[in-house]
Amino acid sequence: DTRDGTGFPSRSGGMGGMGAADGVSLVYIDDEQSSYSAIFDNAETNTNKSDHARVIEAIKNLNAGTELERYVDVDACLRYFAAHNVVINLDSYSGSMGHNYYLYENDGQIAILPWDYNMSFGGFQASNASDVVNFPLDTPVSGTTMDQRPLIAKLFEVPDYLDSYHTYVRNVMDGYFVDGLFEAKVDEIDTLIGASVAEDPSAFYAAEEYRAAVLELKKLGDLRAQSVTGQLNGSIPTTTKAQQADDSALIDASSLNLQTLGSSNMGSGGGGMGGGNIGDGGFAGRGGQRPESAVQ
Repeated sequence: DTRDGTGFPSRSGGMGGMGAADGVSLVYIDDEQSSYSAIFDNAETNTNKSDHARVIEAIKNLNAGTELERYVDVDACLRYFAAHNVVINLDSYSGSMGHNYYLYENDGQIAILPWDYNMSFGGFQASNASDVVNFPLDTPVSGTTMDQRPLIAKLFEVPDYLDSYHTYVRNVMDGYFVDGLFEAKVDEIDTLIGASVAEDPSAFYAAEEYRAAVLELKKLGDLRAQSVTGQLNGSIPTTTKAQQADDSALIDASSLNLQTLGSSNMGSGGGGMGGGNIGDGGFAGRGGQRPESAVQ
């Protein structure tokens, strides 16, 4: 029988580093519940030791790569990472801090849910525009390593799962980027908010800066789509190592100015990109402050 789940958002410890503090990286540490305090101390629903033990068991088997479909909602995670990696949100599980996500658990099976995407499209720890545009689909981590992000690494190690992930990435491209869809969506949102931005006395940026950022975002979306398409069809390498070995096929992003998109003082301590490169309830793991609406 399906039971009501439990929910935890987790806080990672400190800036930079591997972001593995207190369990948020989902690297298996041991069977002690205190080793995963950043997850369990931030439960969004009432939880108990039995709930915690199930999550640790899932993390343990995830890291071992055993019975993955019993302990991980593989399809849900692959779909999540397909969208997540296209939009390059490194203020997340993929980045150095390993935070800003919800970990949902039901009947001993875990899945990842999104939280806090305001730093997408290279807004966090991006070293240059080319890194953002050509961010590799198959080693999508920054400021850390794949083995420190087992929810990505262990799934991508399975050829069938990696193929499914690529299919879901292609679905994202077909559904949101091809034939000018991304540009049209940006224009639609601009129509809704543009006038209000220009009239807002408390806006962070002047109206002309906002207008320039809208144009730059559309350019970034187009270039990212070109790179992702190239990675899917095999003309562009899909890993950090392969891109570093031969960058001749990478999409030229020299015309893109990320600063035009805005800036943030967050993330200054974590280094650049590359880094070695809801159903019924749930656990939630994320960094930062609690969201105003929690997973139920």
